[in-house]
Amino acid sequence: MSWTDSAKTSSGFRIAKFDYFLVKGDGFDSGEIRIGIDRFARDLAQKEPCHCAQWDMLFFKETGKTNEAELKKDKDLIDTYSTKHDLIWMYDWSYDHLISTLQYSDGLIINPKSSIYIQNMDHSTHPKAVH
Repeated sequence: MSWTDSAKTSSGFRIAKFDYFLVKGDGFDSGEIRIGIDRFARDLAQKEPCHCAQWDMLFFKETGKTNEAELKKDKDLIDTYSTKHDLIWMYDWSYDHLISTLQYSDGLIINPKSSIYIQNMDHSTHPKAVH
């Protein structure tokens, strides 16, 4: 499942793309699943790059509630249930660059355990800022 959104900003239009993937298997906390998802995400980004401001790849474990049949019946299920219960990984890309990978459990980020904030320094008034 996939969708694209756009928003008008002061610098033009911002395009965001969201791709959803179901992961079938056992042991969703295993390193093998993690390596498989990572390989798939990076291969897809290389083969089919998305040249937009935001591209999120969201990976959900397939369950009795989050599966192809249920998602076909209820398109909002991905937002109302699956993101809170079955989201396991999210890859966030911006203009073909991987920005972050986040591991989830029960709707909460569990890895990385801390947050890092990176700010664009273009508008900084600090004398040492590189413009």
